[in-house]
Amino acid sequence: MIMVDLKKIGEWFTKNNLWATPFNQFSEDQMKNLVTVVLSSPSYRVPPGGWKKPFLNQAGELIYPPETHPAYRYWDPDGKSIFETLKELNAPREIIERYVRLEEGAPI
Repeated sequence: MIMVDLKKIGEWFTKNNLWATPFNQFSEDQMKNLVTVVLSSPSYRVPPGGWKKPFLNQAGELIYPPETHPAYRYWDPDGKSIFETLKELNAPREIIERYVRLEEGAPI
């Protein structure tokens, strides 16, 4: 099931004054733009159990739960880097160095 950000799509309809236009009267360009907006608008609906933050397990491994909040998804363009997340988690230097190459003596 593909989920989309309905707010972003609604904003697109408003920006293009298309709310009153029947779908079958969209121009070819309007249809292409709508498809682009839909495909580029993944939903960030809150999961049933709520968003989860990454955490360090007892072995010092950085864990990203499936319900990781989008702000922490380093693989997304707008997500925090692994380094930023580890700093926020107050990870000790030796754990940070498992994941991030630091210059010798660089402050954290």
